[in-house]
Amino acid sequence: MAQALARYDEFAEWYERWIGDAPPLIAAQAGLLPAVAGARVLDLACGQGRMSRYLARLGADVLGVDVSAAMLGKARAAGPAGITYLRADVTGPPGLVGRAAVRRLHV
Repeated sequence: MAQALARYDEFAEWYERWIGDAPPLIAAQAGLLPAVAGARVLDLACGQGRMSRYLARLGADVLGVDVSAAMLGKARAAGPAGITYLRADVTGPPGLVGRAAVRRLHV
């Protein structure tokens, strides 16, 4: 597990340069996403937050979750401040991340 975490952290700089901050591919597909304005949205494996930012611009209250501290650092640095980011491994049994996400999304 620790090795997998480190691997994601190692390529955060490269990934940010490669993917950039262009709108996600899903943005070009009319009608693929439901209206999210005012909705609470969970973005799993959010990486550097590109989709989280897109959803926030559409008016969603976004919680982004990723295993990589480095990727989340990029996401937080890009803003906006209203997006909540949580570092967690969502591949294991439900635990703190599940409870934290549920509290954040349903409160």
